[in-house]
Amino acid sequence: MTVVLLKTLEEFHSAIGKNPHKECCTIVYFWAAWVEPCRVLTPLFEKCASEDTSGKLKYFKSTTTNKTTN
Repeated sequence: MTVVLLKTLEEFHSAIGKNPHKECCTIVYFWAAWVEPCRVLTPLFEKCASEDTSGKLKYFKSTTTNKTTN
């Protein structure tokens, strides 16, 4: 699986809203480039996603520094 970067609130709602992935679980990783734990966890999250072949998990990430509108 690949990690999908959610850049806007609309993309988030489209990917996550109303559970469009009923047969699988959705994992959303919120991160910030300036936070040291995020810099450590980001490659691990992406590695887990790339090694997952089950098809039962969907991986998304969103930076907390993106500006979105309501």
